[in-house]
Amino acid sequence: MSSPFDAAPVSAGGDDGAKSSFKKKKKKSLTQKMKKFGKRGQFGRGRQIDRDTYDYFVGVMDAAKRGFDGDDEDEVEEARACFVANVFEQTVEREAALCGNQLVSR
Repeated sequence: MSSPFDAAPVSAGGDDGAKSSFKKKKKKSLTQKMKKFGKRGQFGRGRQIDRDTYDYFVGVMDAAKRGFDGDDEDEVEEARACFVANVFEQTVEREAALCGNQLVSR
């Protein structure tokens, strides 16, 4: 005597395991979006900053995303610390104005 549960399961959609012909669109990275908005003259939400400052922080985000080179972990940490110190040095006495911008506050 055969049970209805013995039959092979039928997949919903009837694709029988075949891959869909639709490819998922690759999303743009945050850096790509920021560069595009900068070309349009939109320098983030919140407080407005000038184009040079905006471009600087887009470059900072790009450099941070790529990472830092070094032979060992200590060199990488030292390079990262130096990088962050240089970025903070560029924003001295403008922190209050810059922290209100969406890009800079990241």
